[in-house]
Amino acid sequence: MNHPRYDKIKEFLMILQPKHEKDDEYTKRYSTMIDFILADTIQKVADFINWDVKDLPISIDHTIAMMASNTLGSFGLLDTVNETEVANKQQVKQISEGDMTVSFDTKKIGSDKLSDALGANPITSNHKAQLMHYRRLRNWAI
Repeated sequence: MNHPRYDKIKEFLMILQPKHEKDDEYTKRYSTMIDFILADTIQKVADFINWDVKDLPISIDHTIAMMASNTLGSFGLLDTVNETEVANKQQVKQISEGDMTVSFDTKKIGSDKLSDALGANPITSNHKAQLMHYRRLRNWAI
């Protein structure tokens, strides 16, 4: 990532999303997810406000960290639950009475969660107002 304050933003993000376990496998996955989602969020912010990544203003660093934290938390990318626990602990999604229907919520695992997170737009209405202060018109050089 070509962002001059990447490490500082990563520190903010790691405060917002602390590690839940200390084993090596979880630590590796934790670091990979933090780096991947943070880089993706920085790029999406830069694209939205039409700035180069290296020129992003320091005043939106906390906003970027919060957006990345929301993505990690919303999609459960740092969850410690293993696949067998997820399969055994499905929650009821819907219950109907007439002709009795019960639907279970199927939890997504691993790459399904990441695919959903990458397809989602981290720039929600909560953050859009803050980012609009920095948005520039595109330079359409012909």
